[in-house]
Amino acid sequence: MVKFIAEAYNYKVLHTDTIIEFLYRLINYDIINKCQDQYLASLDTNPIDSFRIRLVCTILDVLSQYFWKSERRMAMDRYLIFLQKYILSK
Repeated sequence: MVKFIAEAYNYKVLHTDTIIEFLYRLINYDIINKCQDQYLASLDTNPIDSFRIRLVCTILDVLSQYFWKSERRMAMDRYLIFLQKYILSK
């Protein structure tokens, strides 16, 4: 499913803002909705679990070549700082 979303961006079906928002939501899902999703919580409860990180890395692996230009690069740089903060908090 995640690779499908990344490929949809490759074929210009999804906009850059949509992908960036999706990446933030992968990490912040419980915080944004202010409710605990039991399924996601079961996948990412232990500090050593890295389910969300693996999802993000899959998307970034497919999309890395598209985020080298000005505006997209700045948005991705901000997201990567956010992702590093999340990884260090794990």
